[in-house]
Amino acid sequence: MKLAKVTAGHWKDSTEGADFSRRYQFADDCREKNKVAIGFMFREGTPFDGETDTADIRGLESTELKAMYEEKGIKEGRAKNAAEQIIRFRDWPVGTPLFLYLGRNTVDSIGYLKDSYEYDWDGHFNDEYGYPHTREVEWMDVPRKFPRSELPDDFQGWLKNPQTALDYTVSPHSEEADFLALSRGLGKALDGLGEGELSILR
Repeated sequence: MKLAKVTAGHWKDSTEGADFSRRYQFADDCREKNKVAIGFMFREGTPFDGETDTADIRGLESTELKAMYEEKGIKEGRAKNAAEQIIRFRDWPVGTPLFLYLGRNTVDSIGYLKDSYEYDWDGHFNDEYGYPHTREVEWMDVPRKFPRSELPDDFQGWLKNPQTALDYTVSPHSEEADFLALSRGLGKALDGLGEGELSILR
């Protein structure tokens, strides 16, 4: 079973001013609009614009997207990181459980990916945040805004990883599998599996 995480922005973690509330505003927008979004729109250059469409990005390999960033003047390491995260975000299967991580040791929400990747240049998340890469999400009502410390140790390390879009593979019969099956009700994401497959999480 694979999980997905999106970090709610990397705005300056100040104690006052606009940046202080930016990540919370983003998380609230994600819930209100039943979506999640990421950016990687660099000031130095970006391969995306209003002429790009979803089909263009769905057909790209990570190495191709990396080269496109490099053509815009982005250094190799940064280009590779951006390309890999966008492709990862694009390719997460529908039904994958998604954790929206606020930072500050807090998980804002858990949901499920409902639809495939969409490049939404004219949408709210690009207009407001410069985040044109989107996925539709069905958010759970609970739990909300809970401490990362409530999760198994390996989950905690995964969530605090600074990458914006990152996945995690849950091993059968592990502490994490038991936690998901018993504590968070994430078995909904496994509706398409057979009885034998489901049994590994019991």
